[in-house]
Amino acid sequence: EHEFDIGIIEDDLINFTQVTQSSNSQNWIDAMNEEMKSMRDNNVWDLVKFSEGLIPIGCK
Repeated sequence: EHEFDIGIIEDDLINFTQVTQSSNSQNWIDAMNEEMKSMRDNNVWDLVKFSEGLIPIGCK
């Protein structure tokens, strides 16, 4: 392995728990909040009522 490989390396944070427990947690949280604000400001999605009896699509 080379240090120039693109992809996940050992020091990469993988999930939300790792991010919030890292020494840079506030920077990560600020970046996530900025991204969410940008999506709201740009009307990226429409909030709709969920129809009873349907199963929502999950996430990874």
